Amino acid sequence: LELREFERERTKLDEVKLLAVDHALNTDIAVLPEGEIVEYIPAYRLVKDQDNDLFENLMALEGQTNIATKGDQYVLHFEPTLEEYSSMDNLEGGVLLGGWVIHDGITTSSIIDPKKQSVGIVGNGNKGLVGTSSPFTFRERATLVYVPLERLEPEINISFTEKVAFDFASLVVKVNNPTYKVHELNLDEAKHSKLGNITNTINTKDGLTEEIYPGESIKLKFSAPPVEQGHTRSFILVSNGRYERIKEGELLTRIPKEFQLDQNYPNPFNPQTTLRYQLAKPGHVAISIYNQLGQEVAMLVDEFKEAGYYETVWDANSTPSGIYYLRMSVADQFGKQLYLDTKKVVVMK
Repeated sequence: LELREFERERTKLDEVKLLAVDHALNTDIAVLPEGEIVEYIPAYRLVKDQDNDLFENLMALEGQTNIATKGDQYVLHFEPTLEEYSSMDNLEGGVLLGGWVIHDGITTSSIIDPKKQSVGIVGNGNKGLVGTSSPFTFRERATLVYVPLERLEPEINISFTEKVAFDFASLVVKVNNPTYKVHELNLDEAKHSKLGNITNTINTKDGLTEEIYPGESIKLKFSAPPVEQGHTRSFILVSNGRYERIKEGELLTRIPKEFQLDQNYPNPFNPQTTLRYQLAKPGHVAISIYNQLGQEVAMLVDEFKEAGYYETVWDANSTPSGIYYLRMSVADQFGKQLYLDTKKVVVMK
């Protein structure tokens, strides 16, 4: 699983968990804002009415949308796809809605405004939205939300309070006696694209968080038991954290606190390996490869660079197997050495 920051934000994460929910083949899983897991059956389909474009746009969450502006209202009709649900008496359930928020006519990743906590409300039948309404929200990217309803009726009213791309609607029945099983998966590894291994930091409740800046990511690897026969599996990501908007003028990237040359990966390798390094200050960077006799066999980097995170690739296709030494030095504009480190690398063909 990979978590990536697409917005103009710094996201802080801690206590990251992945839940595997095994459930019946004919059901699906949703999670309410307070964390309750809902197992449901997609027992109804949208009825085609006079507005053919609206019908076509709401059949699937695939990007073909209807643009809804503040104050727009929709009345949607549904019919059963399964005979046992032809009567809605004593049924619990909700409506699945899909879409995303639109800012100034376009979806953008550099919005400074806080994320919307509600983009509309849903009500039952022809009695309108008073007394039976449920709020819901979309995010800046495609979102599918389960909105619980006070009661199931074939007619649903939706009123939007923000401008959105409205992409999907479906009526579903809540399973009253759910049989799903939840497995909390073991986190084997968490690797940050800039900081390397951060497994211990985000796996424990210690108050220490890790940040993802725009463009950065965290790759997570989990161990999971096999899925039982006759079941399918859905996943729920749980984390403790928050995000901070990055204001105009602030740096979108982090600055390392220290100089560092990471061990190349993979090692041993054939024929290419990746070298990652970081600069706490600007400087002239020289990265070379030497054999065991101290002879330089490759110059990988020889230039002035600003503070930041970098990586380069050594292609040893024409280099024989053996043990080599990776040497990195950084000097300031006056020639004063700021950093020096050496790593052992192995070419194995």
